[in-house]
Amino acid sequence: MLVNLVPEFLAVLAAPDPTAAYHEYLDRHGPVLASYWHNYVLDPASPHAEQVIAAALRADRADLSGSRRTVPWTST
Repeated sequence: MLVNLVPEFLAVLAAPDPTAAYHEYLDRHGPVLASYWHNYVLDPASPHAEQVIAAALRADRADLSGSRRTVPWTST
């Protein structure tokens, strides 16, 4: 089964406190995101994880936002 987490990630970016929202998102989708983090990023419990999360939340996400105009998304 394919799980589309992009719409919820965009909601995280739009939250009043994106860092807190991201931690809630990570908790909700831990089994899926933990594997990604461990394989491609770093251990989410490591001391450097907060820096990586902060950089990801500051990054330009026009690519994800723009894809909404061309790709039909449904939430999970």
